[in-house]
Amino acid sequence: MNDNDDSFRHVRHVSVELEAARIASTTRERETADEMCDRLRQQVAQFEAELTSTEEVGASIAHFGRELTIRLDDVGYHNPGLVIFYGRTLDEDEVRIIQHFSQVSVMLIRVRAADPANPYRMSAEDEPEPEAR
Repeated sequence: MNDNDDSFRHVRHVSVELEAARIASTTRERETADEMCDRLRQQVAQFEAELTSTEEVGASIAHFGRELTIRLDDVGYHNPGLVIFYGRTLDEDEVRIIQHFSQVSVMLIRVRAADPANPYRMSAEDEPEPEAR
């Protein structure tokens, strides 16, 4: 065996280790974005359970150096690291706020329901529809 063979093995070994570390890092980040979205949805469901029949979940989100209050319709994610807030301003303009999961900071607040007779519940969207009779 010559010196070149040993160098190749060393380079190959380091390359494999770096690839394994990259995959592990990407997997952790992907799991973190998914987990962040799941945790946010759990917090919203808990918050919704405390609302009156004329209230909806609002969210105050710091974004672009200003604070924005929205009616929160949904929380999603785009792997590997984006969390997406879907909602409407209090003037009913549709908004989508995209943040890296490491920078998410949201305050859930009570807002008057846009339709007090039928307040929106994000957690109700996750429930299966009743079967037709």
